[in-house]
Amino acid sequence: MVYEFGDFRLETEGRLLLRNSEVVPLAPKAVEVLIVLVRANGKLVGKQELLETVWPETFVEEANLTHHVSALRKALGEDKTGQRFIETIPRRGYRFVAPIVERFGGQPETSRRNGAVEIPVDGRIDEEFETDTDVTSVYASPKASNAPRVSPRKRLTFWLAAGLAVVFGGTAIFYFANLAWATRRKTDAAAHMEKTISYTRVNDGANIAATTISPDGKFVAYVQNFTAGVGGALYVRQLETNREICLLEPDERTFGNIDFSPDGALIYFVSFERGAKIGALFSLPILGGKPKRILELDATSAFFAISPDHRQVAFYRDDETRQAAALIIAALDTGAEKTIHTGTEPSLGGFLAWSPDGASLGVVRVPSSETAADARIFRFDLKTNQAAPLHEQGFSDIGKLCFTRDGGEIFFVGEEKNSAQKIYALDIANGQVRRVTNDAHSYGFYGLGLTSDGKTLVADLTESKADVWSVAENGSLTDARRVKAGETNGKLGLATLPDGSIAYTARVGGKPDIWRVKPDGSNAQAITADEFPESGLTASPDGRLIVFASDRRMSGAGKHLYRANADGGGDVKQLTFGDTEDVQPDFSPDGKWIVYVSQDATGGTLKKVSVEGGTPVRLTDYFVVMPAFSPDGTRIAAKRPSPSRSLPGELVVIPATGGKPEKTFPVTDFEWLNAISPVRWTPDGRNLVFSLERNSACNLWRQSLDGSPPRQMTSFTSDAIHGFAFSVDGKRILLSRGLYQTNAVLIQNFGG
Repeated sequence: MVYEFGDFRLETEGRLLLRNSEVVPLAPKAVEVLIVLVRANGKLVGKQELLETVWPETFVEEANLTHHVSALRKALGEDKTGQRFIETIPRRGYRFVAPIVERFGGQPETSRRNGAVEIPVDGRIDEEFETDTDVTSVYASPKASNAPRVSPRKRLTFWLAAGLAVVFGGTAIFYFANLAWATRRKTDAAAHMEKTISYTRVNDGANIAATTISPDGKFVAYVQNFTAGVGGALYVRQLETNREICLLEPDERTFGNIDFSPDGALIYFVSFERGAKIGALFSLPILGGKPKRILELDATSAFFAISPDHRQVAFYRDDETRQAAALIIAALDTGAEKTIHTGTEPSLGGFLAWSPDGASLGVVRVPSSETAADARIFRFDLKTNQAAPLHEQGFSDIGKLCFTRDGGEIFFVGEEKNSAQKIYALDIANGQVRRVTNDAHSYGFYGLGLTSDGKTLVADLTESKADVWSVAENGSLTDARRVKAGETNGKLGLATLPDGSIAYTARVGGKPDIWRVKPDGSNAQAITADEFPESGLTASPDGRLIVFASDRRMSGAGKHLYRANADGGGDVKQLTFGDTEDVQPDFSPDGKWIVYVSQDATGGTLKKVSVEGGTPVRLTDYFVVMPAFSPDGTRIAAKRPSPSRSLPGELVVIPATGGKPEKTFPVTDFEWLNAISPVRWTPDGRNLVFSLERNSACNLWRQSLDGSPPRQMTSFTSDAIHGFAFSVDGKRILLSRGLYQTNAVLIQNFGG
């Protein structure tokens, strides 16, 4: 939404205030205060309401609000007595009093205020963003960006192939959070003791990852991977001055993890040129200079650890003969290598860290399967070359590790089953694991750093938002409206019903369920109400049934398809079984069949199963994602992801009986978020609709089956499209869209 008043233009999605097309410099929180006041439609907004909206669940002084209102007055050109825009109601709050013209994304005027009908909003600007960790696709994704799960053994390959898929909300990159801004948050520790953790943003809206901090706590380093034509850069930020230095200018490269040398003078990083399978480990002076190439590495080598004496580096290299990752130590000066572990028991991979005494490595045993929660940290003794587990509690996956200076604890990013990624601490002496962060945020697997004094952590903070929107069937935004506002609405699935209702996935109170609302967003009701995560939602043509993917483990070891009543979730029936991952279902027009993607250890294929269950029918011997039946039921559209970044992905049309594609359209490079968004048929069956990210904005495109060039339908200027579906009458398109980004955050006061 865009609001215009006087010479000013307020763009809510980009958090920008412009005066005669010139950006007005304001702190991000000041802009958010202005947005709340403008959206209030001329009504009084109390001070407490402003504090709770702009700083949710955060303890801040009222002086913060006064400071930002004063900054707004100055930016708007008001003097001490004039109240042309913001009126102060003594001891109560503030009111925006200037006439407003309201537009959607620069489209023609939609309403005039004050006095016009208010557009429904959720009333929260800076929510406690929460990342769903449920799987929406079997097409692998990088854990660095907290996208859906990927086989841990292959995680790096896809990290390098897909880069960071968090390039949305790019207009917010103009602002970096003031370093003086630090919040104090109440969280519950594992022992149920109340304590306060301090969170300080290092940047805001920069979409970065692999964050780490220098031993003295003076510098934070991070990368921005190449994706969709931008990125591929390495940065360091001096915390005292909040000055950011670009050490490697943007180029077509992706990174593994990065780390400071033990003395803090150098930054080590792994870099791969776009599309390359071979990369290298480099070092670079902390304030810039020429990178020094140290070792040539393959795609499994992007995780490394520098020894405390600064003489050696430990890393993994793919051992094709054993189909496992070999653990190797190499000299930093000569590059001479020594393989110290090649076995599959334990199967090691992912991140590793060197103990402060130099005698051992902290290494990760990867999960035994996609759905197993048995990832653990092992101590690898460098004298005996033997590995032993350090704790009993299993995790679905484990990210970056950091030893404390005395070697008594290991901090790490972990994912418990059906939970977002959090930061944990492992007491090496007794094997006890405690959760460090208990907030609603999720933390990326590739970023973590700890200062030598053990007082400050830095991590990749992931933020997401997903609202349900309704737009015209041709993509016009003239009468676009937000149906349901929130953090996760429709992010993992969206379907429309014959009565106009919308079924969608959402996390409410931390529980992932399927919900149903009326076309105007009212009367939200939970269809499922249990502890199991659901995704990949589809509805039968008559609106009686819904089918979804879930890890309920009624039978078999993986995620399977389930059927339930659309009016209340009763009569749940499992449709698929076995050791496969069965996801992304779609109903046939006659309501008799479900087409879906099925993946096992050998790969993924397309299958269909009766709505009553039974033996599945295999449709392809090649991998595609996001299948969708045509309106007449004779064909299936899907996406065939690109095998490498140098080749385009394709839209394909397959006979409903299976076989090779009838038509292919190489219309997109299918970056990760593009690949997991669905493809749909237009109601007349003549076109395919898909989403595509370009220039930090995701929009719908239409590809005609006659082979003519695709045409852009919507004109959004920012944010991601998580999913979409045509209404049953074909007159509207319902979309789940919002931001998805990663930023660096300092965490303090986290003692046990």
